[in-house]
This record gives sequence, structure tokens and C-alpha cells, in this order.
Amino acid sequence: MLGRLRCFFAGGLVLPLLAIAGPRLAAATDISTVRADAEWVLAGQCPDGAIANHPPFGTVQPYLGSFAALGLVRAAEVTGELRYATAAWKWLTWYQSHMDASGFIDDWTNSGCRLRDAGIRDSTDAPAGLFLLALLAAQRSFPQPAGGTPELPRFSTGITRALEAIGATQDADGLTWAKPGYPVKYLMDQAETYAGLVAAGELGRALGNAVIVDRAGKDAARLRQGVEGLWDPVAGSYVWAVHASGKREAANWSVLDPDALQQVWAVAFGLAGGDRGTRIMDHFLHEQPDWSKPAALARYRAGSKATGYWAVAGWALLQTGSTAESQAAAGSIRAGALAAGRAWPFSAGDAGQLILLESGDAGYLGNAAPAVETPPQVSPSASPSSGSSAPRSGTAAAPVGHRGQGGFVSALLVAAGAVILAGGWWLRRRGVA
Repeated sequence: MLGRLRCFFAGGLVLPLLAIAGPRLAAATDISTVRADAEWVLAGQCPDGAIANHPPFGTVQPYLGSFAALGLVRAAEVTGELRYATAAWKWLTWYQSHMDASGFIDDWTNSGCRLRDAGIRDSTDAPAGLFLLALLAAQRSFPQPAGGTPELPRFSTGITRALEAIGATQDADGLTWAKPGYPVKYLMDQAETYAGLVAAGELGRALGNAVIVDRAGKDAARLRQGVEGLWDPVAGSYVWAVHASGKREAANWSVLDPDALQQVWAVAFGLAGGDRGTRIMDHFLHEQPDWSKPAALARYRAGSKATGYWAVAGWALLQTGSTAESQAAAGSIRAGALAAGRAWPFSAGDAGQLILLESGDAGYLGNAAPAVETPPQVSPSASPSSGSSAPRSGTAAAPVGHRGQGGFVSALLVAAGAVILAGGWWLRRRGVA
């Protein structure tokens, strides 16, 4: 986060149909754009799996690399090209192998894929959360990308260490400090960390590891309760930062970054759903109408400068059902990146975020968004996503913008099932293991 501040249905018939239905796509998804963005990311991946923040040889920043990996998994779903999923697993392997005993991970300088530990860290909470989220995405969609041994069992150590990294700065109020020695609790970090804890719970269940499930569930519930304490119902926004002194930073919606975008992150990563999420996004769109125009001037805390690239705000639109607006934003962001020749500050992380947005996927987060405004009381052994009403599927998560189509889609699925049974036709998923 600090780096960003700087730069189903039960039944034997329907379930098999859902399993072979393939990835959910936005109606206007252009496969070629997804492939082009994925190829650009791959141009910056080293043989050992590290992903440069700006291909071909930018710094390796774990925070951005996991966003890139999320995009690669989605690209594999959309295009059917398993090499993208393999690349995502390689990144996850690199990340795990470069964690220290505390689960922390540094940025690495990169000279022609000759990497050197830079000895600096963006933060310690958010990178751990995003690693867990990317791991869940890969596990859900491509648990055996090469058709061989399942990948997930190799990552039990990485999952445990990521939880340790998050726990190292989780305070009594449930919120996490950005990193040791940097005592600020950012809303953006809470969102990314929360999503990672939810992911860890599911990963723990897949591994049959009750210790991981229990810890992730408890920490997620504590963090969510802490974020609830940041909400100001009168202002319609969250406090976006809490300092060690107790000072709380209220949102100024006219400031794009950090104020307004911190609110959007809470929606995108499942901390603010329902009417609250919609209220936040309505306020954001009213105050920041040019947020998806990278070259437009925007107000930052340090003054006015180019807006830059914020595809995660489009994820938030998907989470609140604004599919058409999200796709218009995807086109605008991509056009701005191409017009600038993908020059920095466009990064591999931005490309990964954009892949999810332009393909109409809410960032594998649909199951994390709650159906209620106030977090339910969670027992110590409860699953961190037990309050979710969103269905699980063979893909990582359904975009929230598709939720209203459930009855119609169900009818089509049942009808298709009848045709299959009568005619003996078999359907196959394209590119999804």
C-alpha cells in the first residue's frame, strides 16, 4: 500500500453444468486485450518466477507481483492458455521461497534477472494478504496446471508465514500497522489483508489444516470488527488512517489519493457491501468523475498530478453491480496506458488488475463480500467467509454484477442439462482445470 501512495445450487445435474460452464466474462470482453496484457506481464518474469514491476527489468516488488499473478490466473481462464497459470504458480513459488522466518519479504533490485535484496519493504500486512489471495485464485482455477501433482500442499509453509506476517502487526483493535517501525493503520491495507485472511481460511480447509482455518478465521473477524469502528455513518466514509498517537484521518473526497481511493478499496475487497458499498461508490463517482482517465489531473495530498492507474476502483464497481460503468472504465484505463506506451507508473500490478477488470471479474472477491452491513459475531472456530451469501463455483468467484441473473441462468442451466441427457452431448470447459 505504501508503494501505491507513492507512485450453488445442490443437485447432481446443475453442479456438473456449473463446473463446465467456463469463466464468467463481461459481455464485451476482448480476449486479445487480455492476452496482450498478460504477455506484457510475462515479458518481465524471470526464469525463477520473479515478476518485474515494469517489464522487462524493473524492480521486483512483492506487493505488485501478486496483483500481476492474479491477472495471470484470470488470463489463463479467459484465453485457455495454461502457461499463464503456470507463470502465476512460479511467482507464488518465488514469493514463498523469499519470505523470511517472520513471513516478511523485501523488494529486490533487478538487473537482467540478476536479483539482489534491496533491504526495503513496501509494507508487511498487505503483501501477505495479496499473496494469500493470489494463491487462492490459482488453487481454485488451476490446482494442477500441468496435470500432475497438486500444487497447494507445497505452500503450507508460505500460508503459515503469511499469517505470521499479518499477525506481527495486528493490534488489539484488530487493525494492522503497515509494517514494524511504521505505525500507521491504513484502510487500504486492512482491505487487502482482510481478503487475504478470508483466502487463508479457504486454503486451510483445502489442506485439511484446522490450525490455519482457526487462526485465519479469528484474525479476519477481529480485523473486520476493527474496520467497522472506522466507519462514520454521517460522513458516509471511513477513517482512512489511524496513527500511533491516536490521530484519525477523515476522508476528504476531493482528494483522490489517498482519501477517496482508500474508501473504494474497502468496497473492492469485500469490507463494504450492500447499501454501504453503493453509497461509497456513488460518492466516489460524483467527486472523482475522471478517476479512470490516467492523464487527467487529480488532486493528491501533495498537490495536483496525473490521475494514474486505479483499476481496483473498477473492481469496486463490479462488486456493487455496476458492470457497464466498470467496462467503460477498463477501456479508458487501457487506452491511457497504451497512449503512454505503458510507461511507468503503469506497472505489472496495474496490468494484472486491468485483466480482471476488463474481463468482468470482481477480483476473486465475490465470496468475501458480506450480505449484511455490520459484521456478524463470529465464533472462534467459524470460517472467515461463513457470513458470505455469494455462491462458490469452479472459477474463483462470480462478479457481483452477475448476481441478479441467477434465476435466469439457473433456468438455462437446467434446460441445457435436459438437452445433454437427451442427446448425449458432452460439454467441456475451455482452459479451466
